[in-house]
Amino acid sequence: LLSEEDELGDLFNAKLHGCRLVLNKPEFFGPYAAWLVGPLCTVAAEAMSQSAPKLDRPMLDGPFIHYFTRDLAVTMVGWNLTQVPAHAQPSVQNFLAAFTQGIAHPSRQVTHHNLRILKSLLSMWHAYIPNDPERLICPYFETGKQLYQGGTDQPPDKARAKICFWAGLQLVGVFCAHRIQPCTEAKSVPGSLSFQLREHVLFCLRLTNVTEVYRTAAQVTALLLHNQHLGAAAHWEALQHQD
Repeated sequence: LLSEEDELGDLFNAKLHGCRLVLNKPEFFGPYAAWLVGPLCTVAAEAMSQSAPKLDRPMLDGPFIHYFTRDLAVTMVGWNLTQVPAHAQPSVQNFLAAFTQGIAHPSRQVTHHNLRILKSLLSMWHAYIPNDPERLICPYFETGKQLYQGGTDQPPDKARAKICFWAGLQLVGVFCAHRIQPCTEAKSVPGSLSFQLREHVLFCLRLTNVTEVYRTAAQVTALLLHNQHLGAAAHWEALQHQD
């Protein structure tokens, strides 16, 4: 039932009920995790495609990660299936990418909770982490700048901007901790997403009046510098002179 291909209609609702059965008795279905993890990740990603905001405008359009998705993620973490069958690996990768795209929430507490779940997922499935995390992280900074600066028909919303900045910075640190470097010098050419991500981190480092963002940016900058992934020394010196 969970693996059946369909358009998002009546059968999808049946899939959701099937997932609810798994959530109600996770210990019973645990021995079958190798068969269930692929379909569960697919259904969760499909559900998020309906509920999560668009990739290029997180926190602005539509609702956020639903509690149903979080419950599925926590259940799969509890199964601790570190070796995913080959046929299920694409579903796991898609789910990790979708979850990463939707962690930010206007509530700082919910954002923090989503981030903790993501860390557990990545620790369990580090072999299936997307290898282009900058594609998933950059939109948080771009939206944060939109909210922070405002526009002609939109006043600044610095509270939500801080959450976007903080979430993006935390994601940089999380991926670095799992040896996925989003700002490598090899990829960081002008115009590339890696280059843009580096610029986003440096932008947050200039927000000295926003203590929480500045402090997190300083920690991430130290991590990137330690791993020699922030960029050339001349670029760093230019930032020092500008500040």
